[in-house]
Amino acid sequence: KLVTGVQTCALPISDAAWTSVVNRISPFISAQNRYSVLSRDIELEVVPACNAHGLGILPFFPLESGLLSGKYKPGVAPPQGTRFATWGANPTLAERFFSDTKFAQAQELAKIAEARGHTILDLAFSWLLSKAYVPSVIAGATKPEQIEANVKAATWKIDGDTLAAIDAVSPPPKAAQ
Repeated sequence: KLVTGVQTCALPISDAAWTSVVNRISPFISAQNRYSVLSRDIELEVVPACNAHGLGILPFFPLESGLLSGKYKPGVAPPQGTRFATWGANPTLAERFFSDTKFAQAQELAKIAEARGHTILDLAFSWLLSKAYVPSVIAGATKPEQIEANVKAATWKIDGDTLAAIDAVSPPPKAAQ
């Protein structure tokens, strides 16, 4: 069962947990939210709510629609047939995933991964799977080699120093003051 919805609001999760107790029905076991090393807003409310109610998080867009796959480069036209190539006509949608800030962060994350003998794709998946509340990742693939790369990426166990380097590039969100 999945809880989907507003990225930063924990209320639906608490409501669902309460409803399952009161009505003696099976509780939800996971939430499905956009979550990646570059989109961490759910860490403010959704992650604590899920932890409090025993839900796992199944992240979607773990590669930020391909930005964390390494196939897109700033200032270079996206390859034909890719998601970003089709989004080029929609600046609002493109900006959500492909802002200058996110490109810069992705480049720095790629350097962190490469210094450790890995790819940015490896970093993206392994970072998510380093979170105790992430039992699995929703990953799309259009080619068999993408599936193989995704599976391989999940085998890297990121150490504390690498996690700190990642946080320096893409820090956890801060609560509003």
